[in-house]
Amino acid sequence: MPHTAQALTQLVEDPITIEDIPRLNEELDGLEAHEIIKFAHALFGDGLTMACSFQDMVMLDIVAKVAPGMRVFTLDTGYLFHETEEAIRRARARYPELRIDVYRPAHTLDAQEREHGHRLYAHDNALCCEINKIEPMRRALDGYTAWMTGIRRSQSASRSTAQPVSWDVRWNIAKFAPMVDWSDDDIATYTAIHDVPYNRLLDRGYPSVGCAPCTAVPTDGDRRSGRWAGTGKTECGIHVASPDAVGVPGRVERVD
Repeated sequence: MPHTAQALTQLVEDPITIEDIPRLNEELDGLEAHEIIKFAHALFGDGLTMACSFQDMVMLDIVAKVAPGMRVFTLDTGYLFHETEEAIRRARARYPELRIDVYRPAHTLDAQEREHGHRLYAHDNALCCEINKIEPMRRALDGYTAWMTGIRRSQSASRSTAQPVSWDVRWNIAKFAPMVDWSDDDIATYTAIHDVPYNRLLDRGYPSVGCAPCTAVPTDGDRRSGRWAGTGKTECGIHVASPDAVGVPGRVERVD
């Protein structure tokens, strides 16, 4: 039987390192999302932050209930759908107990166009993601020792082996995925029962929402096939180790 979040904090030695991850996953396996969030928050305190893409807001709703005051962030690439911007506004109104920060690229889209040419996303989508997502993400995580994400195994083949907690070698901090084993039906059911806001693009057939120029409604059964459709690209890079990542473990202090 899984431990409770409170009991788990007593099992983790201080500080923890990358070597603790396998044991933590054994303990976290089977816990409900709110228990994983409570554990992560108890362990890292203000060193924990949450990323939200404002597609669905289920994890945001749970965090507001079990860890009010947590700092949440999102990335505004300059290419967001109007519906995504609306979802951010609705979330701020619905969850005033959460701090929601928006990170934008260091250079405006006009400046990027002058330096790299028109429609960078069309002729170099890797560089576009590096400028508009990876660099702002680096600033968003600066000073934090752990972050939470809403990625789920059911989302794509590349995420099918995701675990409740991992060591993020790109950012060199702990990474929690409290909803890793949730299905689309689980998300829809929770959203309906708890009247959780969501991105209206979901009603228009977009099961995965990214930047407007690079997101289409999928034409097959793969829920992420509408992202960078026809390019062979499947991830922006936030959830993928950088080519030069060496995975040197950092040391994370537990909150007393």
